Amino acid sequence: MRWYLRSVREYAKFNGRASRGEYWMFVLYDVILLLIALVTDNSLNLVFDDMPFGFISVFYFSSVFIPRLSVLVRRLHDSDKSGLMVFVLFIPLVGWVWLLAMALADGIKAGNRYGDDPRPTQYEKSVTANNSGDSIIVFIVLWMFFTKVFWQFISPVINDSYGVVLNTLVAIIWEFIPVALSFAIKDRPKQMLISIVAGCYFLFGLYSIAQTFS
Repeated sequence: MRWYLRSVREYAKFNGRASRGEYWMFVLYDVILLLIALVTDNSLNLVFDDMPFGFISVFYFSSVFIPRLSVLVRRLHDSDKSGLMVFVLFIPLVGWVWLLAMALADGIKAGNRYGDDPRPTQYEKSVTANNSGDSIIVFIVLWMFFTKVFWQFISPVINDSYGVVLNTLVAIIWEFIPVALSFAIKDRPKQMLISIVAGCYFLFGLYSIAQTFS
């Protein structure tokens, strides 16, 4: 959550660099909060006519648009690429894949023209290592509680067409839980093994979800 809050606090900071972990943790919390906003709109019947979203989700999406863009620009800077590369999004299909590949790429592990390496030093890693696993587990428990409330009370009152979309999004993130849990394991060989198993579980889960639409 600290990476998300940091990006929000640095609302329009387009200079500097953002590590891969910082960017994708921001994306994770951004997606979850947007999903909560969508669920709230639908459960309170605040959606616009014939639309799956309403005032709350539009307000959240627009208010975080600048931090969303700025952290993406800093992520590109981490690989020594210009922030103007975000405009590849306007290239149909190819642009999205290209930008995703750049966002997933590891940054330069040294200073570049945009600033120093944003990754923590070995000392900083050792200080925060004990807290990272606890944070992951707390987050997962909270997510499981939210999904239980969603499926029990909110999903039944959502319109059928929009309910399918929201249920699918919740199901996809649910399938990702074993992958997230693997990051809480400190032993490297065990973490790699569990990550592979969790990755296969996630792919099987996506396949099962896809089967429901076929």
